[in-house]
Amino acid sequence: MASRCGALLVLLALVHLFGVSSSTVMTKYGQVRGITTTPGTDLNPVVQYLGIPYALPPKGSRRFRPPQPPKPWPDVRNCTAFGPVCPQMINDTENWLKQGASVQRMRLAMLPFLKQMDEDCLYLNVYKRADLVGAKPKAAVMVFIHPGYFEEGAGSMYDGSAIASWGQVIVVTFNYRLGLLGFLSTGEDNAPGNYGLLDQIAALKWVQQNIVNFGGDPNNITVFGAEAGGASINLLALSPKAKGLFRRVIIQSGSALTTWALTSEPWRSAITVAHKMGCCLSNLTEMMDCLRRIDVDILTGSVVRRPPYFSMFGPRYFSLFGPVVDGIVVTDNPKMLMTYNGKDKDKYNLFKSYDHLIGVNEDEGFGYIETFPGVDYYGIGREGFTFIINDFVNKVYPDRENEIEDAIQFIYTNWGQSESNETRRTGMVRMFTEQQVGMPVVSVANLHSSGKTTSGTYFYTFNHRLTYGRNPPWVGAVQQEELPFVFGAPNIGGGVYSNMNYSRAESMLSLAIITYWSNFAKSGDPNAPIPQKTRFAHERPNRFENIKWPPYDADKQGFIYLGMKPRVKQGYRSQRVAFWAELIPKLVKHQQVIRTLDSPADVIEICMNLRSGNGPTDTAITRTPWNWGRYPEGGPRSTCPPQQPEKDKKPTTRPSFNWVDFNSYNEVTSDYHASGKRTYSSELSIVISVGVTLLALNLVVFAVCYKKRGKRRARHQGSVTTCAFTDSKISLKVIETQEMAMSHLKDCGDTLEKEHPFTSIEGPDGTDIEEYKEPLPVGDRHPSVFQESGLIEMGPVKDFSVLEEICPQSLQAQECRIVKLHEVPRKKNGCQQIV
Repeated sequence: MASRCGALLVLLALVHLFGVSSSTVMTKYGQVRGITTTPGTDLNPVVQYLGIPYALPPKGSRRFRPPQPPKPWPDVRNCTAFGPVCPQMINDTENWLKQGASVQRMRLAMLPFLKQMDEDCLYLNVYKRADLVGAKPKAAVMVFIHPGYFEEGAGSMYDGSAIASWGQVIVVTFNYRLGLLGFLSTGEDNAPGNYGLLDQIAALKWVQQNIVNFGGDPNNITVFGAEAGGASINLLALSPKAKGLFRRVIIQSGSALTTWALTSEPWRSAITVAHKMGCCLSNLTEMMDCLRRIDVDILTGSVVRRPPYFSMFGPRYFSLFGPVVDGIVVTDNPKMLMTYNGKDKDKYNLFKSYDHLIGVNEDEGFGYIETFPGVDYYGIGREGFTFIINDFVNKVYPDRENEIEDAIQFIYTNWGQSESNETRRTGMVRMFTEQQVGMPVVSVANLHSSGKTTSGTYFYTFNHRLTYGRNPPWVGAVQQEELPFVFGAPNIGGGVYSNMNYSRAESMLSLAIITYWSNFAKSGDPNAPIPQKTRFAHERPNRFENIKWPPYDADKQGFIYLGMKPRVKQGYRSQRVAFWAELIPKLVKHQQVIRTLDSPADVIEICMNLRSGNGPTDTAITRTPWNWGRYPEGGPRSTCPPQQPEKDKKPTTRPSFNWVDFNSYNEVTSDYHASGKRTYSSELSIVISVGVTLLALNLVVFAVCYKKRGKRRARHQGSVTTCAFTDSKISLKVIETQEMAMSHLKDCGDTLEKEHPFTSIEGPDGTDIEEYKEPLPVGDRHPSVFQESGLIEMGPVKDFSVLEEICPQSLQAQECRIVKLHEVPRKKNGCQQIV
């Protein structure tokens, strides 16, 4: 009897030991207590430690500065609930309605996790199996960086329990600063930017210092993430600041080489925010101190959100706030850091030292056309096909525009069968998939696997669409559709994917993917050490059991096709990926010009000009963040002499096309002129007023004109068609004023180029880029891209305030007087095209 009682006491002691000790862990800053949960019937219990601070609150004087380590706490910290998430514009309901259905559904799923929002948001969450206490060897660690285009999201949305339980690893998720709070930059030491990336590095340092107490191996950390998370990981793998903090990376549908991964001219957005907040002061230090004192809700509310892909702003290919090349965290052009040029061998070896697992989903490009009118039911017609390509090329590759547009139309036209709206729709999804995601991730895989290396490279494509998903039946796996399977949502629900339904077969697929991911984290090989074994999750044998995932190399390009019917293939869309990686850069021929600032004084000068009334109103900034940039004395620094207008002269460059919502257009122009910032002659005011009124009336015949436009324009899809009544001379005079201004602008280019020589610098794709030193006017497209003449190709003149930007005052007055007196012939057709 005594022996039985003794055994019982020992058993109770062991239960107490493993029940309590397994949920209380000592960290460098104090003890934390977690909560034990059972994620699913087929999975082992998991201990969750939620809301552990890894840095001091980045608010007040710490705003727009690198994160600082947290202060120790004396008592046991109860870590059973998530910490606040970082401020973001997720509650912008008006913007939601402009997004596609898939984005709206994701927003709704995110809302429960975003109820508590605060600048005090730098918290992380740790998930580990309950039976890992005292385990030897220590478990591999997987740290997840969440997606959201650097603007939204939180670590708490992604439940790491299934990965921790099934994969027998420790999973860490965390928050990092987003939007302007995480990436506002003036390009100077006062505000260098990249605070969000520094938060990520701080979280990784915390993990390396403390994870051993959770049963993890600090020398075997893998960082994984999707979209912006994948781009961040690519940048961290190139950064000396993150050296030694992790061993392997899993990059899902993101890359430092995509167009939105880096912000080339962050000071523009910084000046916009400073102007709106009344912080355009005498120097950058005072400006940043002023911004630190602004209430966070007011500050974040001043920012223009990332627009939907097809809205009045057009598709989004660039970031207003995102990582920048600061010389500290991001030391140089990412492609140059991944390419060995005989120099900087240490930087190159840093990239090559990490094992890489990289991949892309089948139809990533769906999000880029989801909101295009009628795309779901009617496909994309010939005119829409041409418009989408032209709009994309106009914004991303404005130089050599004709050649690139022709090449894209050729390669994405279905020549093998009769062309239809459906085949054109498929072509557009493929184009955006391959240009925005496919080519960048394949380039990273090729660069990493080339040459001599001791690290491994693996590549995948994910092609399974959710059985009970709500996307159209004609589309495959879209952006982020692999994440529910990576996090085991079909087996446990949980996280942001708990509102979805899954099949039994999808449960099997999810566990197979977790096995691959966790194997790679443990060994650098997705095939080992744990074999595929998920027959219990589905009545059929696991198809993955008989497949070996091959390593990737730049020659064979072997990869695995992840889905219900997995298979090994070679060459991911090789021909079209090579088109973007090899042919397009040759067509560009180093024509791009990037506008840079010589000193902090330039930022202050521009900002003060806005403050004194030489810039656009708040409405203009809020509506169109890319097309402002007014300079003193009515225009840029120019010695171009006044020229006599020529009646028949046409612009020599193709204008930008802006996807304009005309109601919003009228609102912007009317608000601007009502503000009284500029004064004009009474005659010119009449011209403007009547012109705007006629635009509103023209909406009645807009549909008819839109059909006629396709027959008339041929190569000029990038222009804007405006309908005018046949007896309206005033509207046509506005058009001719625009033509003369464009003509003068082009003629001025040679003078500016002679007076302000260019210097050569490296561009984002590794090519030579001309650097223009003088302030330049800013047009409608992305501000980093300028014409070879040094002046940006202007789009349609929306109001005469734009003419003032590109015409010296004397020339403006002269030309505008002449055009008012100039007789314009009547047009036979009622639809006038602006060129």
